[in-house]
Amino acid sequence: MIVAAAFVLVIVLMFTTLAISSLLTLRSKANHLITIGRQAELSGDLDTNIVRAAGELATLVATGREQYKVEAAEALERAQRDLDQLAELSTYAGSNSTPMTLNDLFQRQSALLARLQADFTTIQSAREDRTPQNIASLLDRVFAYEQPAAQLHADLNSYFDRENNNNQREVAAAIRNVIASVVAMLVALVLISGLGAVLLRQQIIRPILALSSAAHGVAQGDFQHEVLVTNYDEIGELQRLFNQMVVSLRQQHAALDQHAIELGYAVSEAQAARRLAEEASRAKSAFLSTMSHELRTPLTAILGYTDLIKLEAAGAAMLSPSLQHDLGQIEGASKHLLMLINAVLEISKIEAGKATLMIEEFDLAALISEIVLTMQPLVAQNGNHLIIDTGGAPSHMCSDPTKLRQVLFNLIGNAAKFTAQGTIELHAAVEQSSGHDWVVFRITDTGIGIAAEQLPRLFQDFTQADDTRTRKYGGTGLGLALSRQLCLLLGGDIWVESELDRGSTFTVRLPLDASLTEVTR
Repeated sequence: MIVAAAFVLVIVLMFTTLAISSLLTLRSKANHLITIGRQAELSGDLDTNIVRAAGELATLVATGREQYKVEAAEALERAQRDLDQLAELSTYAGSNSTPMTLNDLFQRQSALLARLQADFTTIQSAREDRTPQNIASLLDRVFAYEQPAAQLHADLNSYFDRENNNNQREVAAAIRNVIASVVAMLVALVLISGLGAVLLRQQIIRPILALSSAAHGVAQGDFQHEVLVTNYDEIGELQRLFNQMVVSLRQQHAALDQHAIELGYAVSEAQAARRLAEEASRAKSAFLSTMSHELRTPLTAILGYTDLIKLEAAGAAMLSPSLQHDLGQIEGASKHLLMLINAVLEISKIEAGKATLMIEEFDLAALISEIVLTMQPLVAQNGNHLIIDTGGAPSHMCSDPTKLRQVLFNLIGNAAKFTAQGTIELHAAVEQSSGHDWVVFRITDTGIGIAAEQLPRLFQDFTQADDTRTRKYGGTGLGLALSRQLCLLLGGDIWVESELDRGSTFTVRLPLDASLTEVTR
């Protein structure tokens, strides 16, 4: 059986060699046919451009118009390009038995073009002489190209037709040889395939089927099934490797079971820790809320008694300057502490999900004017100048005016605190994004700015850009955190762009009509 297979294999190799030789011959003939076709195309274009140039020259001589000179020059340039491309295809596979070879035709075309180019130069020099005798002489010179060009065109067509027919016959013969070789090779392949199928059945297919059955069992989770090693070749090596894989999978499966048990314990502990963390967070929020309420009561009383003392002392004209100063210090500190407590209370409400919104339509210009009037003393305290630009802002807005006022108070207050002898700008305008109308507020200052590495944690609770600034400028780090929480609550967002020692720009984007936007309630 092996000898027969070897014999058939030798036959297949012979036919394969013959087929490859036939294919190479076919490729050579096909390439020659393509080359001849390209030569015919370029020669036709060259003849056309020569005739076109001669016609334009005749019209130039007859009319003397400059445009025909340009068109004749362009036709000659195209003809020269065609001639250059023909020169690149100078290795032709023409018939040597024909006395009129393609090289002869090529030389005739080249000579005709060179003669026409020379006449073009002569006609340009002589066309100023518009006497009938000169015009007639020049026209005779141009018309002299008609007969040689026509004869050359006919000779080229005759040559290419003959070459095309010869090459088509040779290509057809090469195709028949290829088909015959392929058919013979296929017959031999069928024979050797039949012999190979018998060998495959005995030596390969049965062991592979056994491996397939065992692999199916492993895929179903049976890691106890191993196969019998039947061969000492590659199939036998595959059987041994499969058995090793089954043993390894059995061990890994046992390890995974143990790991799953340990992971289950870890997940349970993580869930318990998460519940404890959530309970601690809720307890923190509840504590902050309760303490804020408890602290606001005595602070309100302190502010009330301070106002009462000031009123009574003013009525009795008994308030000394030092007492006025002390009462002012008490009132300022109490209001500052009350503001901080209100901020803590607001954040705790938002975190607990108990914050409420009062969505209504309000006059945005009036709201901004009120904010400017309130913040002007604070802005001027450090010698700053406040610029308002609301040219692109809407007249009315539907949102929570109290929350918006608090956000703008915080941002302008921050800008005033960290800017000295500078400029603070408030811009408001309407912008469209994602199919919605947004009111965008930009608060820009020329203050101390923020370092790039401090920007990511700027809006975190109880966080300031730099702890050293807390000692210099004061503050708890609640203002920006609260502003971000309020912006999110209103269905918008806030972000900052800043450069150290160059100033900052805080951008607030809120929906123009919060009643049409899904906001957190």
